[in-house]
Amino acid sequence: MNKKYFVPVGAIAFASIVMLGATVSFAQATTTTNPETTLVQRIAQKFGLEEEKVQAVVDEVHTERHAQMQKNLEAKLTQAVVNGKITEGQKAAIVAKSTEMKAKKADINREAFRNMTEDERKAHKDAKEAELKTWVESNGLSLETLKDLMIFKGHKGAGMRMH
Repeated sequence: MNKKYFVPVGAIAFASIVMLGATVSFAQATTTTNPETTLVQRIAQKFGLEEEKVQAVVDEVHTERHAQMQKNLEAKLTQAVVNGKITEGQKAAIVAKSTEMKAKKADINREAFRNMTEDERKAHKDAKEAELKTWVESNGLSLETLKDLMIFKGHKGAGMRMH
């Protein structure tokens, strides 16, 4: 790799990992600009790179990270089956739910969510939690089992979400 591009590409990869690992609170955002887009633009400007190429690297890191997370989830679930904590059918249901939740997350209308009142956001969150709880129970699982497996994570009761 050309030394001229080594530092910018390294900075892009590092920034992408940090950015993708961070949780953004869209409910409290004061701007409608996508933080990822802003980061891509700033990196491109700072290092004199084409925005499209920076975005391509960010997308690549994002895809690789999600593929690794999926592999980790499946390995964790396989071990849980081996240990007798869940069944093979429950493992398949969890993998399917994970895929479904990721697809739904991609379809979220963040602008509409930002424009909700605090009560509307709470009602939305409560509905999603109820939906998840129903799914967990209908699959013969418990939130405790899933928490033990670190599949679902919560933040001080603020809700559960798939990794």
